[in-house]
Amino acid sequence: MKRAETVPSFESSSTRVGWILIVGYFLSLRIAYCFPTGREVVFYPIFLLFFLMAFPRTFHIALCELDLIRLPKSLFKDLAFTCCILALNELIGTLFFLCVGNAGGYDASAEPPVTVGLILSGLVLAPIVEETIFRGLLWRTLSQYGQLFALLTTSILFVLMHGAGTPFIIVMLGVSAGLVMSRTDNLIYPILVHMIHNSGLLLPTVADGGKVEFLIPVIANLGLLLLSFCILKRNFTQEKLVKSLYDPSLSKKLSLFFKTSGVLLYMLIFGGQLIMAIMSPQ
Repeated sequence: MKRAETVPSFESSSTRVGWILIVGYFLSLRIAYCFPTGREVVFYPIFLLFFLMAFPRTFHIALCELDLIRLPKSLFKDLAFTCCILALNELIGTLFFLCVGNAGGYDASAEPPVTVGLILSGLVLAPIVEETIFRGLLWRTLSQYGQLFALLTTSILFVLMHGAGTPFIIVMLGVSAGLVMSRTDNLIYPILVHMIHNSGLLLPTVADGGKVEFLIPVIANLGLLLLSFCILKRNFTQEKLVKSLYDPSLSKKLSLFFKTSGVLLYMLIFGGQLIMAIMSPQ
């Protein structure tokens, strides 16, 4: 009986998720702005530290029980599946910029200059911290209500927190990381996907905005996709993955999740910021 009292209900878990994200994000942002330089580097460690302190206190669970990172049991298959999803993600993203980038108002000159702080935060800190939070702590909390539910909710929360940017690309990254986590159940692989994805955004060929340079990553991703598919051909996990994601009560759970106070406030704050950023003149 005592143990049951420490396990929050669905509504309670959803509300707590929203409030932890809101408080953690703005508290970390406020502390980071106290530093004159290197704010992007300072923000991520503070954000992660807040979660590591608040999460076990809020959900009454020891961090060691989450078992987020461990030695992979089927390294070869999990890595092949990760490469397959990563190749699809990067291929679709590259084709998006190639075909729609200019029509969508993408301006490479508006990108921030590549600095040591940007590389450190973009290639190391952001993937580790964001994946630990969204595909780690939040995934473990929400996946008990279904894998597809966790994939969709963490992806939506992930996209909104990233602001305007290019929402389609962020959606692709969130879904890709969620699919990899659903298949491997190991945080190492979503972090790997996030790191490689961010590294592509910092490449001079992508920032340059030229269409000819896009042929290189397209060919590379097609090759990676074919190689990964050949590795997985005999024991392809598509049917197993679809079965694990099937959830007939998904719409009801999503409706309840986004109506809870914490998540609703989160949607209003970050969704409002996203809409204002998209509508504001460039």
